[in-house]
Amino acid sequence: MSPPSAPSARPSRALVVGHGSIGARHARLLRDLGLEVAVVSRRAPQLPGAFPDIAAALACGPADYAVVCTETSLHHQAVRSLHSAGFTGRILIEKPLGQAGEHVPEASFNAVRVGYHLRFDPILLALREALDGCRPLTVEVRAASWLPSWRAGRDYRATESASKAAGGGVLRDLSHELDYVTWLFGRWRRLTALGGHLGCLEIDSDEAFILLAETERCPVVSISLSYIDHGTEERWIAVNTAEGRSWRADLVAATLSENGRLVQSADPAALDAPYIAQHHAMLNNGDGCCSIGEAEEVVAMIDAAETAVRDKRWVYR
Repeated sequence: MSPPSAPSARPSRALVVGHGSIGARHARLLRDLGLEVAVVSRRAPQLPGAFPDIAAALACGPADYAVVCTETSLHHQAVRSLHSAGFTGRILIEKPLGQAGEHVPEASFNAVRVGYHLRFDPILLALREALDGCRPLTVEVRAASWLPSWRAGRDYRATESASKAAGGGVLRDLSHELDYVTWLFGRWRRLTALGGHLGCLEIDSDEAFILLAETERCPVVSISLSYIDHGTEERWIAVNTAEGRSWRADLVAATLSENGRLVQSADPAALDAPYIAQHHAMLNNGDGCCSIGEAEEVVAMIDAAETAVRDKRWVYR
């Protein structure tokens, strides 16, 4: 099959492959944006209008945009199924991309991107602009919450997050932080880590990780990720620069502060806004979205952190 030509019009029909909590969100938002949405789910008999597989969904009509929201371990299988069914449009694969060494046939589609939607968070965008021309000295990142409270009405032990085999675990679930650190400060040069499965929850995946790294643009980066913080949710980044400026972006409160002074805020309840902005970008050729190469950097960082814990050492590029 020859590579598809560049798209000339916005997609009008979308496939959402997988209908867990994030798949349901994508389906709702795409309908709100005016697209016809076909859902592909193994639970199709219980979902009115859903299809049991990609081939059946495409047999009912063409689609030019697909969002892959399956378990992480099944992402590449879904992309292969799209290719086999003759789909050539744009694909957004939910984060993380998958496992190290798995190949995505990008040339078979008009665009393929990965769903690190925090690149469209207004506070992170403001921080990125503020850091332009600065020399970061230290970066501290924290993302923490209590996994059993993530999905209302669902037993956390039965979710993908709880299963190592399904691609769950805090390193992958909260890999947004790894992506935006790379986006803001460049690729990691060396890193070490502590953490993994600590036995706090009834799961077999990793529950907490702390990474210490040097990146291309910052000599000291620490990243703390946790499933096991009761009664709280934290998601923030603090940056100190050589110019004497200290920035703190709180993504839960939706605030950006410089040297302790509030300089920008957004609506903390507008949780859909970064997803919507990401879909708008994908509907216009994917500019600003995470590329496959960038997503592979995140997978390499995850792999390096797991290696560091297993071997009790620093990992170098």
